[in-house]
Amino acid sequence: MTSDFRIHIREWLREHGPHAPPDPHALPAGADLEPAKAWQLACYEAGLVGTNWPKAYGGHGLGEAERRIVLEESAPYNLGEGTFTVAVGMAGPTILDIGTEAQKLRYIRPLLRGDELWCQLYSEPAAGSDVAGIRTSARQMPDGSWRINGQKVWTSGAQHADVGVIITRTDPSVPKHRGLTKFIIDMRQPGIEVRPLRVASGETPFNEVFFDDAVVEEDAVLGEVNGGWAAVVAMLRHERMAIAELGLPQNRLLSPANLAQEARRRGRGDDPRVVAEIVDLFVREKALTAVLLRLDAELEAGIDSGPVDSIAKIAANQLNERAGELAIELMGPEVLTPTTPGVTDLFRVHLDSIGHAIGGGTSQVQKNIIAERRHRLPKDPSPDRRTPFNELPSSPKAAP
Repeated sequence: MTSDFRIHIREWLREHGPHAPPDPHALPAGADLEPAKAWQLACYEAGLVGTNWPKAYGGHGLGEAERRIVLEESAPYNLGEGTFTVAVGMAGPTILDIGTEAQKLRYIRPLLRGDELWCQLYSEPAAGSDVAGIRTSARQMPDGSWRINGQKVWTSGAQHADVGVIITRTDPSVPKHRGLTKFIIDMRQPGIEVRPLRVASGETPFNEVFFDDAVVEEDAVLGEVNGGWAAVVAMLRHERMAIAELGLPQNRLLSPANLAQEARRRGRGDDPRVVAEIVDLFVREKALTAVLLRLDAELEAGIDSGPVDSIAKIAANQLNERAGELAIELMGPEVLTPTTPGVTDLFRVHLDSIGHAIGGGTSQVQKNIIAERRHRLPKDPSPDRRTPFNELPSSPKAAP
């Protein structure tokens, strides 16, 4: 079965992969997304998307082995999955984990097909890595609906999103890790304003988002009311896995094989230091693949992998950053000019790889998770586990 599936995926990619449209995730609002959506649908119908997701909700019902085959065979191609990473890599798996039956039936199939684009609304100006420190509030109305007010920042893809997953504070009278609730929110409704944020590459992949009495219905709660921290942790684990897995496909331009070829082309193929760097990248790539295979096997067996997803994310970050640094060295000043096809794209990918070390929790946060959960080191003393949010010094209510 798996060998037949690999042949099918390989042949489909050989025919269609070179014609994938550019990934439009960093384009401004209003950009034409139809080619990307049509491509996502084609990939879905070919079995590349939702490979191991349940058939009842629109997946193909295969196993982790088949999903791994898709990752391996698609690695040489630029399939433009960035636009749909939040939907397929983060929101969808979380809905499958903790969503209601109605939410699974409503959202899973459209996000797999590319009919709806998603964003994740976590970070705030005063709460970046400290997700539990958020201030965006949700207040329940007599009819059961909720009104959301506040601001989010560094939201990837919000300029294109149809749907979002947002974490809010619904009870400020309890410690900050409690009193949180996660919602699925319609991003096209009144009361939501999206403003682009320009990054070093000149693109606008991130946004700040403002909420002014934006409405979510009672059935939009993802998980439990005031149990949002568990929902946050669930989605962050999927986000780290998605970022780690992107570490391999993202490496198409920064792959050790491509860098070795570039070094030879530029007359540095015999440079001992360059050779040593490329060998190191090969080893790191194989190690990351091994970690991801372990996570796949444990997931399929129903085993809690603990903080291994954090280890995978750090490994992917380090792999891409080191590869990008070597690429920049090989290209020299040419990397800043479009004289050579692909060079400017390589520089952009390198800048993106630096950002991936922050998204999903900074590397420092991941190291804390590994230290506390894997090595059982003591946690840093903190009052927030006992102090109500509205009594913390950073709380607006506590401000003079």
